[in-house]
Amino acid sequence: MTAAEVMDSVAALLNDSAKTIFTYVAQIPYLNIALAELDEIMEANNIPTSNQVSTALTITTAMTNIGGSGGPALPTDLIEIQSLNERLTGTTDDYTQMVRVEFLPLTVIKTESLIYWAWINQIIEFIGATTSRQVKVQYVKKSVAVVTTSSDTLTILNSKTFLSYRTAALCARYIGENPTRSDELNTFAEGAITRFVSISTKGRQSIFTRRRPFRAAYKSTGGSW
Repeated sequence: MTAAEVMDSVAALLNDSAKTIFTYVAQIPYLNIALAELDEIMEANNIPTSNQVSTALTITTAMTNIGGSGGPALPTDLIEIQSLNERLTGTTDDYTQMVRVEFLPLTVIKTESLIYWAWINQIIEFIGATTSRQVKVQYVKKSVAVVTTSSDTLTILNSKTFLSYRTAALCARYIGENPTRSDELNTFAEGAITRFVSISTKGRQSIFTRRRPFRAAYKSTGGSW
């Protein structure tokens, strides 16, 4: 859908279908506020649209970070990191999930794998490794672009109802100076976002998750229970 489709709905909700007062230009700042709120809601609820995996980033033996001095850049749309996975550069080995720590161990000597990572000052920090590693970052991304014109495309599926009600509520309050109408529209917006999140959650209920067998600990203990 386009931004114009949402803003036409907004104008209708505000009894101004001709957009005499609530023009596209007047609405756009408030539509962007509603889009920013939608983005944060998707991030908070782990809506699949906000999930992303980076390309393979090469960490040479001289590198100890991603996003800092001497290391590769962070993904430009990164909001929050979910996990890091590594493998030997130049191989087709499976990636191995790395261990997140608050602070890097102070006494660990470099090995052929990176193993540990820490998120410090918005930089992914490593101890480093004795071999070149490929690292993929699984992260929450910024999913919504800023709208600048009515012809801009909005790519978030099933978001029109929430965006229409929430943008209309903001316009009613700050352009129309009608807090009563704004409160009514916000009530509808709350219902719309609840449905939006619920539909996404329902869709993820069928995702298979590999679980560790109950007696798997037997192998690691080397003895009987």
